[in-house]
Amino acid sequence: MQQHFIVKNHHPRLLLFFAGWSAEVGTFSSYRPAAMDFMMCYDYRTLHFDASTLKAYAEVHVVAWSMGVWAASHLLPTLDRPVASSTAINGTPHPSHDRLGIPTAIYHGTADALSEANLRKFVRRMCGSTDTSKAYLASMAQQRPIDQLQEELRLIAAQQRTLPAPTHRWTRAVVGEADLIFPPAAQQRAWAEAATPVQLLPSVPHYQAALFQHELQARWAMPSKQLIASRFSRATHTYDQEATTQRQIAQTLMHELLSQRALNALSPLRKVVEIGCGTGYYSRLIATQLRPSELWLNDLCPEMEAHVRPLLNTQCHFLAGDAETQSLPHDIDLITSSSTLQWFADPARFFARCFAALNRGGVLAFSTFGPNNLHEVRTLTGQGLTYSSMPHLIQLLRQAGFQPLLANEEQLTQHFDTPQDVLRHLKRTGTTGISAQQTLWTPRKLQAFCRNYLQQFAATTHHPDLCPTTSAPPKRPTCPLTYHPIYIIAQKPL
Repeated sequence: MQQHFIVKNHHPRLLLFFAGWSAEVGTFSSYRPAAMDFMMCYDYRTLHFDASTLKAYAEVHVVAWSMGVWAASHLLPTLDRPVASSTAINGTPHPSHDRLGIPTAIYHGTADALSEANLRKFVRRMCGSTDTSKAYLASMAQQRPIDQLQEELRLIAAQQRTLPAPTHRWTRAVVGEADLIFPPAAQQRAWAEAATPVQLLPSVPHYQAALFQHELQARWAMPSKQLIASRFSRATHTYDQEATTQRQIAQTLMHELLSQRALNALSPLRKVVEIGCGTGYYSRLIATQLRPSELWLNDLCPEMEAHVRPLLNTQCHFLAGDAETQSLPHDIDLITSSSTLQWFADPARFFARCFAALNRGGVLAFSTFGPNNLHEVRTLTGQGLTYSSMPHLIQLLRQAGFQPLLANEEQLTQHFDTPQDVLRHLKRTGTTGISAQQTLWTPRKLQAFCRNYLQQFAATTHHPDLCPTTSAPPKRPTCPLTYHPIYIIAQKPL
């Protein structure tokens, strides 16, 4: 296997991309996932992989395409380290298979008859159009020799026969419904058997430049603060009623905070700063349960001042602005935040700024969300935040100088009657988007989203209220939405 760094800037996160058969670096060399190093793997005549290259990374995300799905399925369980997320695109763990992959006769026929002319025909089928195939071939820095490509197909088939069944569990699979290489029906069967959530893409062939632009770059884009502010501002009149899980998370964070002896040592608290106060639910818990001498409430949206105005007085102040760049007060005993840090572009820099602003022995306490957050919607739309794992956050805190005191995580599930109710809930809490490239909900896309949500995630429950006169009430699907809160409390050394 060939390994090639396209981006190596010593970021703490790595995007590890397993390309398809016949691929080489040139086609994918222009992609730049934000705040990540980017490594491409290809040429699967062997599955030898230098795992030492991963030691420098706190977090590894995997994207695999076509034959790369097979290679990654076998390789990833051998790395002795978890991956934060893994996306399979237009491929399965079974490259030559009559039910779950490329039909065996077609696979071996391609290998046996491979020539320059046949390779061009293959690329034309792979790309779905002559213009796209010309662009794909032109993007190659150097086409690999035909005999090498032929050998690769034959050795993949030989390894498939001898290797044990792959055990990696993929986070999500993307299936182009116009794929002429890996039959879409075979892909759907393979992922159904593996219980892997699937995103179906109508009219998308085996290779589409726009798909890789999204999966290898746009998907990892940093949140747009302007859009965040706009969407939360529009949701202020519905947030308090809708955000039941966020209230539960705030209560848990306060409970953990009150249990910390490090905080008791600071009592009475002199100066406390809350980051991302929103409509003020957590702010009221701080004011009534911690009773600091001075409280600063920060939020990105200036409109939130009206919601916390009942708290404001000579000891409680509102501070509008982006907490990643906004000047913080000095001599702080406690900086705390509930359900906000997932929006930050550079948490490492923010932690360093908090460390500088805190007194010795001061505490940083926050909740944020982990990689499984809202996974149902993110799987089906391919859009959403890139969430940091708890170990990654702990590493960043240690690098900033903090001593972690507590780190917990859990998964909470809200249930809705329909997929449309899930989308309404997200809109009413202001969490519908992070960039200008958001899902345009055409009737066709909404219908496909609802159908796939019900097929892949919905459970059925009895609803006696629907049929009160019968002894066997009917079942109605309920649509789960997963929240993955992380709670961390850290201290600046005395």
